[in-house]
Amino acid sequence: MAAGLWISGWHRPPGFSWGAAPLSEILRDLGQSFRQKSLLAFLTGRMTGPRKTACPSEARGFQRLKAAVGVVAHHELALLLTLLALVVLSWNATNLVAVYAFSILFGMRLSAKLNIFLGVPNFDPEMLPPQLAYLRTYFRQRPFNALMPFSLAAGIALTGWLGVEALAAQGDATIGWSLLTGLALLGVVEHLFLVLPFRDGALWRWALPSRA
Repeated sequence: MAAGLWISGWHRPPGFSWGAAPLSEILRDLGQSFRQKSLLAFLTGRMTGPRKTACPSEARGFQRLKAAVGVVAHHELALLLTLLALVVLSWNATNLVAVYAFSILFGMRLSAKLNIFLGVPNFDPEMLPPQLAYLRTYFRQRPFNALMPFSLAAGIALTGWLGVEALAAQGDATIGWSLLTGLALLGVVEHLFLVLPFRDGALWRWALPSRA
């Protein structure tokens, strides 16, 4: 929902357009490239956080939250700075799809991480590489957490609003709104995988190396 408010209320310069624009294409490519590289750096354990150990068994409440933030702080900060850089560089651009897309991905991903931290009924950690195995100690398996209903409701509302805009758009704008709708929908599906009795890891198990 925050992404929706951001998209609907953010400054749109005169002549705002969803059409192709060189600056937007450059920002999109840079944002996508950095996100891919930051993900690779995270999965290899090179850019996670100052804390690289398991969660203390006695940690509760704020102490557990503090420890959890410590294991991903550097990665999250890098993504946040990337988003801020995109906002600054494209402030007067006529095509803002890159900023909106990155904002949706950032918000949905952060929401999923918070829900996993609070506890979800179905999360498969087998996709984590061995060097990040300690992250499993920060996850909880619970039938319910108070944040999930709000995350799903906000994600569905955002997807619906973007879909309406895509149907009402004309020309190049249809492509932009459709792209954002698809990204928001994938975010909702990601959240649903956390609560439905279906392990999404099964979709990719064929690609995982044997850990025998």
